[in-house]
Amino acid sequence: MHNVASGLMMVRYSKGEVLRNVFENNPVGIAVSDFAAPLVANNKLTNNRIVLGLSPDASPVLRRNLISKNIQGGLLVNGNANPDLGKEQDPADNIFRNQGEFDLQNLSSQNLISVGNQLNPTQVKGLVEFIAATADTPSQVGISTSFSDLDGHWAAAFAEVLVNRGFISGFPDGTFQPSTSITRSQYAALTTKTFQLPDSNNLNRLKDVRTDFWGAGAIVNTADGGFLGRFPDGTFRPGQNLTKIQSIVSIVNGLKCSGSNPNGLRVYQDRAQIPSYATSAVTIATQKLLVVNYRQLELLEPLREITRAEVAPLIYHALVAKGEIEAIPSVYIVKPDRDIPSFSDLVGHWAEPFIRALVSMNLTQGFADGSYQPDKPMTRAQYAAFIAAAFNPVSKRQATEFTDVTSNLWAAKG
Repeated sequence: MHNVASGLMMVRYSKGEVLRNVFENNPVGIAVSDFAAPLVANNKLTNNRIVLGLSPDASPVLRRNLISKNIQGGLLVNGNANPDLGKEQDPADNIFRNQGEFDLQNLSSQNLISVGNQLNPTQVKGLVEFIAATADTPSQVGISTSFSDLDGHWAAAFAEVLVNRGFISGFPDGTFQPSTSITRSQYAALTTKTFQLPDSNNLNRLKDVRTDFWGAGAIVNTADGGFLGRFPDGTFRPGQNLTKIQSIVSIVNGLKCSGSNPNGLRVYQDRAQIPSYATSAVTIATQKLLVVNYRQLELLEPLREITRAEVAPLIYHALVAKGEIEAIPSVYIVKPDRDIPSFSDLVGHWAEPFIRALVSMNLTQGFADGSYQPDKPMTRAQYAAFIAAAFNPVSKRQATEFTDVTSNLWAAKG
């Protein structure tokens, strides 16, 4: 960007997201004014005069931005602006490097709180209090990375370990491309290397994978190892991008993980989008701390294509689960709710995946003794209440009055 005033200006009550952009050679990289409160994350801001100018009551949230080599300074705070520069349980992880005059200048009269940012104390001006990240969520800003687009990235620590071990690689231009999707064949190569899957002799088992295809061996190894199988039509679809739910199911099946609280789906607000075939795998993965949701822990986004950045912590935590590597603390690891019932009498039942999905959506529940009693007969009143809760039907005519349904019956409105 080479703009006359600023690369981006946000005013009034703006609350958008500014993610993964490059701002350079502007008088002001990003100007935030009035009562605007955007999320500004994972951006690279370099060679501007001033990176971020805030006034008068702006309160942006700044996370994991790389702010370097700016002529005058980094973050300039005016008026009553109050940027969110991190909390003890959510370090900001912004990196400030080599500014001309200041990394952070607070011209307001209020004290700013900085948690987990990499700042040069000699280039901090005004009232700023520095607080260290807690032991469970240490900042990762000090991670040394060989990729220009991973500097300050939330997944850099995980990706670097996998790169150093030869499990995954970057691109010839020196980038990692963390936001790029990963194909099923690329994922097969990754899992084959990571989990040292034995070579298979069944190269002809997949009708859309030629034996001379570059990833044929890894694909068959992955299929034989239980990580990725065929689609119902007998194809593997090597060029298709992997979805998040496919990756989670892959790890759970491939590592033969078991033992979880099957109602753990309640932690996800979008659990209704999880396919029924994957509910058990997701609860197991959640219980074993394999699921990493960047920014919003409660959103799994199961059907979205998974990125290279998201694959890295999933594979890394699979190695942790196998006891082959030490865990790296992250605020984006989904923690299961350990206080919800498990319904032991559902295990192995033919209707288990359907019942568990409905339980996760609060449409049905078990009994006080912790059982579900799946084969217990259901009354017409219970079924009416269940249908009303599930579909919330709109009345099309006046309700029929039944002689055996009194107004004080618990299910009368259903």
